[in-house]
Amino acid sequence: MNRRLRCVDLKGHALFDVEVDIVAGRIPVADQALADLGFAELLAFPLLLLLALLIFRGLAALLPLAVGSMSVMVTFVVLRLINMSFPLSSFALNLVIGLGLGLAVDYSLFFVARFREQLALGLEVGLAMKATVVTTGRTVIFSALTVAAADHVPLSGVTWTAASSTQ
Repeated sequence: MNRRLRCVDLKGHALFDVEVDIVAGRIPVADQALADLGFAELLAFPLLLLLALLIFRGLAALLPLAVGSMSVMVTFVVLRLINMSFPLSSFALNLVIGLGLGLAVDYSLFFVARFREQLALGLEVGLAMKATVVTTGRTVIFSALTVAAADHVPLSGVTWTAASSTQ
């Protein structure tokens, strides 16, 4: 079965059409892409652990993996609930894993670096943690809100709609 997709701008003007072959309700390329992404994720976890051990040195290496795993699992539950009412792309799972782990590493770097700076200044652990959360916590929250907001902005004003279907 062939399906014609139309790329339109925000005003609804057609930009161009694309015709794709659909096999058993799926685009054949999507199956290969999902398999490739799954393989990439299997490689990413051990590499992430190795890099975290090199960068964070010590127990702090588990922080990005713990935070990333927790955020990915919570997001999977939310996606499952959403998927009960609305169809979601299978690529949403891969996007969640990539963003969840990537942002967890990024934010963990912020926190660990600031915490170590505060300890180097001679602060006690409790005060160093408080100073870290007050300063870096605000940065991480602002960054997370920016990433979340960017997810809701249309890409260059272009959307895809199903124009027609032929057999």
